[in-house]
Amino acid sequence: MTRDQLDAYVACFNKLDTEGLCAYFADGVKLHLPPRTLGGPGRVLDGPAAIVEFYTSQSHLREEYIEPRFVAIDGDRIAAEFYTEFRAKTDVPHFFAMPLKSGDVFVFTGFVFYELENDKFKNIRVAGYSSDTSRVASAGAH
Repeated sequence: MTRDQLDAYVACFNKLDTEGLCAYFADGVKLHLPPRTLGGPGRVLDGPAAIVEFYTSQSHLREEYIEPRFVAIDGDRIAAEFYTEFRAKTDVPHFFAMPLKSGDVFVFTGFVFYELENDKFKNIRVAGYSSDTSRVASAGAH
């Protein structure tokens, strides 16, 4: 996978273009999400349908925007650091980092590690670097 292909995937992600997203997933793709609380269990979404369902089920609560800031591609592996922002469309009292009010924007640095199979994502592992509550604002960033 090239950087241009990754950027095209990110564009699909930011538009929640589910058909476009699925074009980048291997059949048995797994999305490994971090725990909701420190020391809690992580979540694994198994297969393209589960991943699409997760993101579409959240879309009425918030918008998610990611922008790659650093990308390293080495054969069948990609490591990426992302500027990430969540924009609350409504009150989200159980948001993973902290409760959000409608209009709040939560910004943090995320890391995503991709394992590829035939140039498609086979494993996607997500981690966050910062959950600094001072980064919550009622006006947008990016």
